[in-house]
Amino acid sequence: MGRSLPCCVLWMNESRARVDADKRIQELENQVLRLTREVQRLRGTRPPQMTGPGVPASAPSRSVVPRTPPSVPPAETRAWTLWASRLAVVFVTVAIILAAGKSTSTSAFDPRSKALVAYSLAALLLLLGAAFPDRRSFLASIALGAGLATGYFTTYAVFFVPNFQLFTDPWNALPILFTAILAMTVIVAWRRSLVAAVMAWSIVYYTLGLAANDVPAMSRFAYVLGGLALASATAVLLHARFHWRFLVWIVLLGAYATFLPFLYFQPQGIAVAPETYFWLSRGTLTLVFVALGLATVLDVRREDIRSRGMLLVSLLNSALFFPTVWSGIQTFHAPHAWIFRLAFTVALATLALLAETRGSRRNYLFQAYIAQAFVMAVLAMISLYPGVTLWPALALTCFALAVFYQQTGAVILKAGAILLVFVVAGGAFLSVQAPGYAVLGSHAIPARWLGCAAPALVFFLIAIYYERATRRRPPRKRHHSGQWFLADSILDPPSATVAMLYAAIGALILMTLTIADRGQQPDLPYLLGALSLALAIAGVLASAPQLEVAAVLLLVAAHVSFHFFLLVDKSGFEQSGGYAYGTILLALYTYLAGMLWERYLKRVGDDRAWEHNLVAPLPHLGATYMIATLVAYKYGAVYIPATYNAIGTVLLVIPLVLPFPGLKIAGIALFGIGAAYFSNLLYDPAAALPDGPAFLFYLVPFLVAYAVSERLLYFAHKRPAVTHRMDDTLRTLLVAAGGGLGLLAFNKWAPEETLALYWLAHGLAGVALSFLFFEARYRWAASLVLTLAILQAVFSSPGDRVWLYQFAAFAGLGVAGLVALTVREHRRRRPAAPPPAAEPPGPSPDE
Repeated sequence: MGRSLPCCVLWMNESRARVDADKRIQELENQVLRLTREVQRLRGTRPPQMTGPGVPASAPSRSVVPRTPPSVPPAETRAWTLWASRLAVVFVTVAIILAAGKSTSTSAFDPRSKALVAYSLAALLLLLGAAFPDRRSFLASIALGAGLATGYFTTYAVFFVPNFQLFTDPWNALPILFTAILAMTVIVAWRRSLVAAVMAWSIVYYTLGLAANDVPAMSRFAYVLGGLALASATAVLLHARFHWRFLVWIVLLGAYATFLPFLYFQPQGIAVAPETYFWLSRGTLTLVFVALGLATVLDVRREDIRSRGMLLVSLLNSALFFPTVWSGIQTFHAPHAWIFRLAFTVALATLALLAETRGSRRNYLFQAYIAQAFVMAVLAMISLYPGVTLWPALALTCFALAVFYQQTGAVILKAGAILLVFVVAGGAFLSVQAPGYAVLGSHAIPARWLGCAAPALVFFLIAIYYERATRRRPPRKRHHSGQWFLADSILDPPSATVAMLYAAIGALILMTLTIADRGQQPDLPYLLGALSLALAIAGVLASAPQLEVAAVLLLVAAHVSFHFFLLVDKSGFEQSGGYAYGTILLALYTYLAGMLWERYLKRVGDDRAWEHNLVAPLPHLGATYMIATLVAYKYGAVYIPATYNAIGTVLLVIPLVLPFPGLKIAGIALFGIGAAYFSNLLYDPAAALPDGPAFLFYLVPFLVAYAVSERLLYFAHKRPAVTHRMDDTLRTLLVAAGGGLGLLAFNKWAPEETLALYWLAHGLAGVALSFLFFEARYRWAASLVLTLAILQAVFSSPGDRVWLYQFAAFAGLGVAGLVALTVREHRRRRPAAPPPAAEPPGPSPDE
């Protein structure tokens, strides 16, 4: 007994532990099952059937033989069944309408008998619909719809149809018929029968059409207006509850077809004022428009249904509503048309907002309504702002579209703004010569400045906004929010590109306005330069490089106007007091703008590509040309090459500090231009070169600049940011240009009997530079120059040859120096001999 008790306790503990383990395993399996079902539900697939200790087993089948799954009918069979039922509804409805029309025209029976038979038939059809075992079957719905349609038409006929009329006061029919519409709404909603709803509302709109086409009277007119509003509202309620799209189509077709007789003229039997008639008729049509708009929005708010079907309804609704309403507005309220357009803009924007708050992944309706709101807003601006004030208003509309695009991500807003900006630009270009003044409050502004400068400033703000605030949404986020329409197309450029478009158009408008307003004044280039500087500063402060690029357009215009004034010899241009100072300031700003331009080019592309090397130096070349032109005007054209060389040397100094390879290219180009211009001056008979010793004071700094530039390239080549594989070639060309231009200059200026001496001095200068820099290029150039000097001395025929011995002595010293320098460089560059390899150890004493 004592031994069995511990055994029992041990067995109970093991059993309890085993039960606890099984329980924990079962709980884990249940959790895994719940998580798996949740994941499968989120993915939209059917959860798997799992079995296990924690999953209840399915009920066993009664039959041992497994049943085959029911076969799914093909798509053609399902489509035929669906359309066959719809055609049956249409045929029955048309039959009821034809029977109603025949009953109104026949006179075989008295009105009381007709009403009794019609109401009996309606009651019988309603009883048949209720007697079906399955109240939602197709035949039950047909019977119910036929009963409702027959009963409603009979009620209408006993008040309005002459051969059917039992009551003489048609005003009593309005509450009865409107109550019948509400009763039909309740019955259809209770039975959830789309077939009955389609048949009943078709008859309702048929009676409204009959009332509109018969002899007009105020009672019929009131019935048409009230019936349209009530039938449309109740149909929208049914659509919101049961999602019956076909009923929405019935409302669209029935409402506008019924209202056609009342659109463009007032019938004589309706004794109201024309303006009152306008408000009654168009007001009712507005209620129908809003009801259909709400129906489309309610449809798209179902996340499992796409909105493509309702897109056509919304477009047809707008296409039928706005022209008909606008005709009356132009007749009675043309001065206040902008109020109506603004109200329509608010209504369309509200529908778009409702469609966006909870739309499907294919949200066509938001795109459609927001596009209509955008067009209506533009039309409202056109009505509200006359003349040149329209373009600033439309520019502000572009800014509003940019803000809405940033908030919603709808590409159609960006596309609409891009299209509108070209319209505004065209209007602004046409307003550059607008006469008169525009009065804003107590201020009178020139009309051309308001029509051009104001849109340009707004475009600059939009460019900053697109660069700083807007970002393109990723594709997955666009598809999830429904803003995929027009995404990644030609109408969906990146935000930086859109900002560039706005900035460029704004700069072009401002440039055109300035040229048109100040084209006859000598300060035009400097005014354009000042505007460019202001725009560049704004771009730097706002971190918007697009404004800096737009400033380049104004700067180019300043340079073009500067050279154009010089070309046409503009009177008063060069004689103005600020000509020299303005030119210097404009050139300095151009140098600064050139560095900013190169920084922008480095952001958008490779700074070592040939396109970069071709475009980056252009601002520096233009600024140097302005300085050279100023120097030529002040001191003569002979100093133009020296100006190019001096500025080129300064530009080559900057790459030693700043990583701008474009400055190096510009400096080399300026040396090339200076060499070409100097060569042209040497052989131009009209050029007046300095005479006597003054020419040496001009030539020596000119040639020294080539040596300095070669050294600057040598040091710049050691910087990875500005180095290039062509640097060695450029250095050779600079040394060769300096040596060649020195030979040409001395040949043109020095007499023949002393030419060899000047060439000798030129060669010895090269020898000195080769000693100083240890550079082989100077040695080779000096060798060539000394060789030519010796040949010139030998083959010349002066009368006195005493100087020849002096020349030979100097030449010998120069040649000896070249040989010594060559030997020295050869020894300096010869690699040290490697140390002799250690001999392998000999055999050991044992060997």
